[in-house]
Amino acid sequence: MRELLCLVLLVSAVQASEMTCAASNEGKDRPRAKHSAHVWPLWDGKESNADYAVRVGLPATKQLNLGDGVTLNLVLIPAGKFVMGTPKPEYVNEGSFQKEIVVGQALLAAGVSISVILLLSVLYRAASGRRRPQLALARLLVLTITAGVGLYGGLQWRQAGEDFRTARLAYEQAKAVYNANFPEEQPAHAVTITRPFYMGVYEVTAEQVGVRGCPANFPVVGADWTTVQEFCRGFSTHTGQTIRLPTEAEWEYACRAGTNMLYYSGDLEVDLKRIAQNYDNAFAIGLVGQMAPNAFGLYDMLGNAMEWCEDYYSMNYYQDSPEIDPQGPKEGLERVIRGGEWRRAPGRVSSFRRNHRLPGFECTDAYIRFCVGFRVVCEVDEE
Repeated sequence: MRELLCLVLLVSAVQASEMTCAASNEGKDRPRAKHSAHVWPLWDGKESNADYAVRVGLPATKQLNLGDGVTLNLVLIPAGKFVMGTPKPEYVNEGSFQKEIVVGQALLAAGVSISVILLLSVLYRAASGRRRPQLALARLLVLTITAGVGLYGGLQWRQAGEDFRTARLAYEQAKAVYNANFPEEQPAHAVTITRPFYMGVYEVTAEQVGVRGCPANFPVVGADWTTVQEFCRGFSTHTGQTIRLPTEAEWEYACRAGTNMLYYSGDLEVDLKRIAQNYDNAFAIGLVGQMAPNAFGLYDMLGNAMEWCEDYYSMNYYQDSPEIDPQGPKEGLERVIRGGEWRRAPGRVSSFRRNHRLPGFECTDAYIRFCVGFRVVCEVDEE
């Protein structure tokens, strides 16, 4: 109930701020992602973003002072390459696990066979001499070792089988998503982000835009795209930094954080539950930073509130999207939103799932569960 009341309060506050925005704001010059004159090293996909920051001589994190003791925390996202869009899942067959399975079976068979032979030989000697079975220390040691080898083999066989079943389950789930996917997310294509940038660790919160009456770390929702641009301009003016929305390519690259799975935590629904407030573990939009972050240290990139991007939306954009720093279509009617939101099922929330809204989409009481939030990007100063 508190979350819904906060949503209503935020929507009212945001709509009030929209009244002060002139209709001509849509045409105002906005900060756009820059093509860098500086050639930045690309992330190798293995080092942490903190290690990358050291390599290129930039701070790994940045904290902007918004005034009145309110701050905005950002983390460096390295320049790098990734595959954007819905990847076609690779088929998983038992052959890729066959070596571990065969080795496990062989060790189990050898360990059991030798152990049985040793025990039978002890029993035979005892029967021949008409005495109680006795096991010499050397034979006991050999029996212990062979039994251990057999046990290890059995466990390896079992683990390889479980790994195969898990991989097959993940493949079947990914295949179902791929087959049911919208063509707007295909084809998957290589993209290079040539310039590092800072991205908000969390979605922008009520406190950061001056909305009172809600918890400080409750995400801003209900602002249309044009009003969000006003917030970004205000942040830029106050901090002296270039603050803007991420491009769609920057957003997906930052969300994936080096992964190529459905979610940045894995391919299974249980993996999504660890990182996202969605229909399975939330009743409304919740406080930011409650779930596990991705490898770049970003929270709530999936679930909770959807997030505005800078780009115009086009269903066919991926068919001719540039490989280097794509900026989205030059014109359009709708803007891209990403990340899914709290009410969506796992199949509708992924690192590559695209959504879109008209820039003037208003979050009314009737659409309060569809409210869109945002997180910001801060340009790297090359001077």
